[in-house]
Amino acid sequence: MKKRITGLLAALLLLSCSACAPQAGQSSPSTETAGSGSSAASSPAAEEPSATPDASIDAAADTTATPEAATRPVAVIVDNHIGTRPNSGLSAADIVFETDVWGGISRFIAVYSNYETMPTVGPVREMFTSLVQFVLPAQPLIVSDCISKPSAEIIEQYDYASSVLDETYDSRALFIDEERAKTLSLEYCRYTDGAHIAAAAQAEETAATDTSPQPLFLFEETGSGGAGEFPVATAISIPFSEPYQSQFAFDGGTGRYLMSRSNVDGEFEAAMDGGTNGQLAFDNVLVLFAAVEEVEPTEGDVQADNLRYKLDHGGDGYYFHGGTVEAATWEKADPLDRFHIYPAEGRGELALASGTTYVGVMDSGRMANFTYDNGEDD
Repeated sequence: MKKRITGLLAALLLLSCSACAPQAGQSSPSTETAGSGSSAASSPAAEEPSATPDASIDAAADTTATPEAATRPVAVIVDNHIGTRPNSGLSAADIVFETDVWGGISRFIAVYSNYETMPTVGPVREMFTSLVQFVLPAQPLIVSDCISKPSAEIIEQYDYASSVLDETYDSRALFIDEERAKTLSLEYCRYTDGAHIAAAAQAEETAATDTSPQPLFLFEETGSGGAGEFPVATAISIPFSEPYQSQFAFDGGTGRYLMSRSNVDGEFEAAMDGGTNGQLAFDNVLVLFAAVEEVEPTEGDVQADNLRYKLDHGGDGYYFHGGTVEAATWEKADPLDRFHIYPAEGRGELALASGTTYVGVMDSGRMANFTYDNGEDD
């Protein structure tokens, strides 16, 4: 039977708050200063790390390996806490969104076209309103460790509870990295992978198959913009906040953009994938600017989900591919509509080139801080 959030919202919110609420317990990672000046780290309740689910996970993966299940995408909310890097599994994602979620802290939502082939991904963190709205058009299974109150309202509005796999609905999608749990708070130690998602999805038969997805962007084999037609741009800097900044350097040998991130000392270092020990690299980099409204946090919402991206307003953006840049605008009429990217000079909709894609969604109020150049010293 398909799960419904209607009629259970109060219980859901109570569980969500208790799952993510900061409590005394294990050590937090190294201190991280948020934009508000408060510490972003918190310590969950002292508890024994959950054991990785047993061999029944493998059986569940086998029994759900239907053609329909194999094509259902999955979106995983991934932590970007400076003190708990590296993340794992981002290099295998088809699309990786990064955006400011609260207090100047950015977070990822990684989208995989097939959950059965995805690697171990994490640390898995809580769901925020903006992250949900980015991916709803693809109708993915969404994996998080808990849900903010505003996110729960969106899930109720679109009757999406059966497609959310987290501590609130079904913790079988998550497991604890017990080695990390020896030194870090449990909130930074939850991971997922294809086998665990399959086990969780099996409990809800419609969760893996009841979907009408559409692409998040228009893709074509070679795209309709980029290399050879536009100005050279081989270095990109995206400052979500003072402590959270991402940079990309174009590698002409591979045709990909190598990602770096600012660390606790404010210096940049290679953004590494803890699963592969390789630097994150993307075929496309898309930067979208959106109007943001900061609202009072919902009472009792420990996740402080207080940033509202006005996605229906659209905005400006830049598309980077093949070492070049094209100015653009974008539109997204509602949460179920995909992103539409248009060249600034007014041609038809811009098609992104096929390949792995990083999408930075940034507060338009910080647009003046965003930079790109040809990678050469003045």
